[in-house]
Amino acid sequence: MKSQHIPLASLLAAILFASPAIAYDEADLKKLKLLRACQGCDLSGAKLRYEDLKNADLVGANLSGAELKAADLSGANLTDANLTNANLTATDLNGAVLQNADLKGADLTNVHLLRSDLRGADMSTFELDISRLKEATICGTKVPSGVLDRDCR
Repeated sequence: MKSQHIPLASLLAAILFASPAIAYDEADLKKLKLLRACQGCDLSGAKLRYEDLKNADLVGANLSGAELKAADLSGANLTDANLTNANLTATDLNGAVLQNADLKGADLTNVHLLRSDLRGADMSTFELDISRLKEATICGTKVPSGVLDRDCR
């Protein structure tokens, strides 16, 4: 009789571990939406598509795996933010500060980076057209072809 329970337990365990977990802190998400500020918050996996987060303070925030498609993050401070595997497709990051941000695995398709600060950012896993960084500040910025040090002073 016990042998019948083992396969069921295995199946339940597989389902639980295969299901994507919502990792973000609900209180942090509410704080961000209310104040447009959430330093060091856990917003990993949060659904923030099309959100107006202009000038948001997200210093040190964990946005890994977050859905930020077409969000307005222009002028936002994302210094030291974790944006690994985030969907930033068509996101407005014009004038955003992304110093030392981790963008490994992020989808940067059609992202807007005009006058953004990418000093020390890690964009090493996405083949971005370097001409799109023409007006961005880059120094120690990691890209697939190496490290860019154009604006170091």
